[in-house]
Amino acid sequence: MTDLERRRSSSNSEVYSQLLSSRENAVLFALLGSTCSALASAVVQVYEGTAEPSGQSTTWNLKDSGVVCLVQDKCMQSHFLRLYSVKRGKLLWEQELYTTFTYSARRPFFHTFPADDCQAALNFADEEEAERFRSAVEKQLQHIKDARHGALVTVVPSLRKHDKSTRNILLK
Repeated sequence: MTDLERRRSSSNSEVYSQLLSSRENAVLFALLGSTCSALASAVVQVYEGTAEPSGQSTTWNLKDSGVVCLVQDKCMQSHFLRLYSVKRGKLLWEQELYTTFTYSARRPFFHTFPADDCQAALNFADEEEAERFRSAVEKQLQHIKDARHGALVTVVPSLRKHDKSTRNILLK
């Protein structure tokens, strides 16, 4: 990544993949659009897992490969893991982050999490990118949890203004 890309990256809150060329990164951020920011990016394969009947292991099936981004979507006011194909110029897959989302690094290069309809995994091309991505996801998950907790804390004091019967109705 050039110094210009680093400066542009830090000013736009876009995080480039070091494994992509400048042109590929430009295509990636064009795909993101103006209302989304990439908080982390990495070259990966996405796998979907199927639990074995014994429940002791998981069979992993390759779904697709491309560049995964931890995306802040300002229009949807949420965060997503989104897989893009720079070659095909399109979004391939996405998973929204939520309060109880769990992200686990089983290996430095192999991270797992529950997707909407199955267990999913990211197999990273580069362990340094994998570590930066894991760190960014965990930081964002903590931010989501803190924001959720903060929202609850700000609601509770306002309940004190109501009488006991109103509080009981609101808390049911």
